Amino acid sequence: FNDLIAADEWELALRFADDIVAIRDGRLLAAGPVDATMTEAMLAELYDVRVRIIRDADGAAIRFLD
Repeated sequence: FNDLIAADEWELALRFADDIVAIRDGRLLAAGPVDATMTEAMLAELYDVRVRIIRDADGAAIRFLD
């Protein structure tokens, strides 16, 4: 099955998505496998804030630092 979901719940994407596409102001920032593309640097560029991605056995959490 292939599903497309548009959301801004990045923690859900970290948990369930195989691939992501991140777009800001009509410009593609990242596309590809979630583990390779969803980085702290990409999220910082997307939102103009510092972020920390915390991964553990239960999944991942995103903390906005600014």
